Amino acid sequence: MRMIILIMDAIGKSSGNTSIVVICIIGVIAAIHYLFFSKEAVFKSKIKKHQAKKIAEVKDGEIVRISGKITPLGKTIVAPLSKRTCVYYHVTVYDTSRNENRAEVKLFDEEKSQMW
Repeated sequence: MRMIILIMDAIGKSSGNTSIVVICIIGVIAAIHYLFFSKEAVFKSKIKKHQAKKIAEVKDGEIVRISGKITPLGKTIVAPLSKRTCVYYHVTVYDTSRNENRAEVKLFDEEKSQMW
């Protein structure tokens, strides 16, 4: 935070475009946070660390990465956001604009799966 204030102070003395610079700095910080520290990014990072195995080699309780094709035993389902056919999806929608402290309020949570 101190570094940002010092940068803003130095730029503010040299030009009148301080607000544009501040917006750019905040944008870069937000992008870095999303790319490296969001729940999805942390999950992907953890999964990448695990070795890919065949499903027959997986032991109970072991965390592994499995890749391959799934053959559905019945009809497939359609994911509500991507509109693609699949055998599983989980959608959760949060709203942070409904209260003063920006706490997450769960509006929708749906999980569906098909036998495979």
